[in-house]
Amino acid sequence: MAGKDSIGGWKDNAMVFQKLKACSSLKQFLGAVWTQIMDSVGIYNATCPIPMGFYKLSGLDTAVFASANFSKKYFYGSYKFRFSFTKNNEVYGCFVIVVELRRPWETD
Repeated sequence: MAGKDSIGGWKDNAMVFQKLKACSSLKQFLGAVWTQIMDSVGIYNATCPIPMGFYKLSGLDTAVFASANFSKKYFYGSYKFRFSFTKNNEVYGCFVIVVELRRPWETD
């Protein structure tokens, strides 16, 4: 995970989490949210490994992440999560999620 610094640049490796067995690790990381996310992309009764294909996540209520098995307390600011899947130092897939946490009075 990278954090955005005060002058607008990304500070890489603010938090690093490495795990073997990507699918089962993601399933454990998401906890109870796993089933709802998999259902949202059209993979019902999902097991590991996830079948190859293109999946689009839409219509998911973000409130479900309150049940996930990851930290819920962060400082306000911007964070960039990069997930990559490697085997023998070769990248097979990745995705990036940028999250911006704002104070309730900040609007723009």
